[in-house]
Amino acid sequence: MKYFCFLLIIVAMMNQQKTVAQSSFCNPKAVFAVDDYLLSQKVGKKTLPEVKPEYEGGTKFLTEFVQSKLSDLPEEQNQTFFASIAFSLNCKGQASAFELLGKHEGIETMYCERALEAIQELPSKWLPAKSKGRFIDCYGVLILSFYQGKLIKVALK
Repeated sequence: MKYFCFLLIIVAMMNQQKTVAQSSFCNPKAVFAVDDYLLSQKVGKKTLPEVKPEYEGGTKFLTEFVQSKLSDLPEEQNQTFFASIAFSLNCKGQASAFELLGKHEGIETMYCERALEAIQELPSKWLPAKSKGRFIDCYGVLILSFYQGKLIKVALK
């Protein structure tokens, strides 16, 4: 019985490692990044890609998807702000490591955390960045615009 439990733990760990490896960079020594001040503070200065990463459904789909996940949040009339979410995207179009950039306080924190959760649930339909005609690993940034407590736009940097 002990052997069986040990075997189950090993298999679970292998599956977890496989998931992490699947979202890792194709070439960790040559990672690019979009032009964003908060991102550069996090990952350092990187080469800009010739073609930025995109989402297959476009920013309209991104906005509608996140809005649908935030529909139950209260509309706070005095809450107008921007939020930046950084992510890594490998050459195969696999996104990971979504992270809120900057500092937010009060109710903004709740909105940002819920938006981050929604972004992490996006279907994997990313188009990788390109340089010299080849797909590359790249850090990207999503900019979320909130007006009077309601998400009005998601832009991709």
